[in-house]
Amino acid sequence: KNRNNALPLTGKEKVTVLGVSSDSVEGGSTTVADSLESAGFSVNPEFKRYYASVGTEYGSENVKDFTDTAKSSVSIYDDVAVVIFSRTGGEGNDCATVTDEVEDNKYGTKDQGWKHNALKTGTVTEGEEEETVEYKHYLQLTDSEEELLEYAKANCKKVVVLINSSNVMELGNIQNDDEIDAVLWTGRPGADALKALGNILNGKVNPSGKHVDIWPADLTADPT
Repeated sequence: KNRNNALPLTGKEKVTVLGVSSDSVEGGSTTVADSLESAGFSVNPEFKRYYASVGTEYGSENVKDFTDTAKSSVSIYDDVAVVIFSRTGGEGNDCATVTDEVEDNKYGTKDQGWKHNALKTGTVTEGEEEETVEYKHYLQLTDSEEELLEYAKANCKKVVVLINSSNVMELGNIQNDDEIDAVLWTGRPGADALKALGNILNGKVNPSGKHVDIWPADLTADPT
C-alpha cells in the first residue's frame, strides 16, 4: 500500500520505530532502527532503548508499559511511525492456527456484513449468562497490535507498517484505513536483506515487488 504517494520519504524525517520485533525480526539479524539510521533517518533513541529492554513475543505489544521518557520523545520524532508486526511459521516450523484471544470482529467484518468462520469457539460467563465466543486466528492482528496502531496514528504524522512474515496475513483493516499511509512486506529477510529497508523508504532503490500470493480479506474462507 502507498496511499497518496506517502513513499518515498525524503530521508530527513525523524522516525519512531514501534513493535516488539523491531530489534528482533523473524528470520533476520539487522534491526529496523539500524537500517533506517544507515540510510540517514533520525531514529528515536528512547524507543530503541525501550525495545532492547523488553521481551519479544510476537503479537504481544505493550503500549501501557511505555516509559514516560519514551512517550514524551515521540513529540520530537513524530514525522513517521514505522510499525513492524511479525509472525513465525515456515519450513519445519508450522505457525499456530488459532489463539486464545476472543475475536472482536473489529475490522472489516461487522461493517462489511461478514464474520469469520469460527476456527475455535468457547463460552464465557458474565453474571448469570453464558455467551458463545469465537477466537482469533494467528494471522490476524491481535488486540494489542491494534492498540499499537492506534497509538502510532494518534502521535505521528505518517504511519508505515512492515509485515515480517513468511505467511500472508489478514490485513484488510490496514488496507482500508486511511490513517495508515503505507505497508511493506519484508518476508523473512535473512542475514542481510533488511539492510535495504532504509534505502527503500527514502527512495534510493525501488523494490518493484510483486506478490506471488493472494492476501485474502478473510483467511478462514481459504480452504488451506
